[in-house]
Amino acid sequence: MDLLEMNAVQAVHGSTSQPNQPPLKLMVIGARKVGKTALIKKFVDGEFPVSNPTTKEERCRKSITLENQKYTLEITDTGSGDTWEDQTIKEAHGFLLVYDLCKKSTFEKIAELHDKIHKADAEAAVFVVGNKLDRSDEREVSTEDGSKEAERLGCKFGEATGKTNVEWVFLTVVKLVVQRAIKRRELSSSSRDMGVTSEGGADSWFETLALCLGIDSIVKQ
Repeated sequence: MDLLEMNAVQAVHGSTSQPNQPPLKLMVIGARKVGKTALIKKFVDGEFPVSNPTTKEERCRKSITLENQKYTLEITDTGSGDTWEDQTIKEAHGFLLVYDLCKKSTFEKIAELHDKIHKADAEAAVFVVGNKLDRSDEREVSTEDGSKEAERLGCKFGEATGKTNVEWVFLTVVKLVVQRAIKRRELSSSSRDMGVTSEGGADSWFETLALCLGIDSIVKQ
């Protein structure tokens, strides 16, 4: 693990967000039956689900503290469908892009799904996850291939199961979102100092994200 990953694992759970702080929105996207619901349920409830996979889009929330900052996460489980509303993607702040490392066909959809995210947000924080690591004896996608594809797409990469590495995966994508927001704030401040203004839509998206993250207090640390 690199420093970013180790910092993410050191997060403390069970905290509440600041009053009136909107949730940080994450989406879990992938082909059917790659284990999206299992990852979410393990992270949110601490239990490996034994029920049938989600067949429709669902949302759940979890409060965390990461590096002394409190956040409420709103996690969207896209279920078994392969299509999502563009507006839902545009409203998300970070993404987990999941494939089943035992089914190469799900890995081959990663680039297509990433392209859809990229069209909505060219600078999105995306974490590519090779899921079902506990069945590595049935592996069809090597760790090297997964890592290379994620690197090609400009994404962070890791492997997990519904029982292991789940916390690290979710907290790392939150960390990526925070880093992106801090960078955006610094660029925005620099542009204003130079008398340059950005489009209203972009400013609106960032101000919403800044509220979710308490970004001013983060930058001041």
